[in-house]
Amino acid sequence: MQHYNDTCDITCTDNNNTVVAEVLEYKPMQMLTASLNRQVKVTLRFNEASKDYRGAAAGMQFQSAGPTEIATTRSRR
Repeated sequence: MQHYNDTCDITCTDNNNTVVAEVLEYKPMQMLTASLNRQVKVTLRFNEASKDYRGAAAGMQFQSAGPTEIATTRSRR
């Protein structure tokens, strides 16, 4: 089972500002829903051509590489 961080970097392509957003929902290679500063909810869809997530909210364009995967080890306990 794969685990991912609860936060990710999202960049506004209009002004190149990058913020750390809280991940609300994440489906790898499909979609990413995140909260920016606990005020704006943005939904990003996976873009096959650029291999990142892109979307729009509040009249601005956003992009993100998504949350990083957390390495887990399996033990036989």
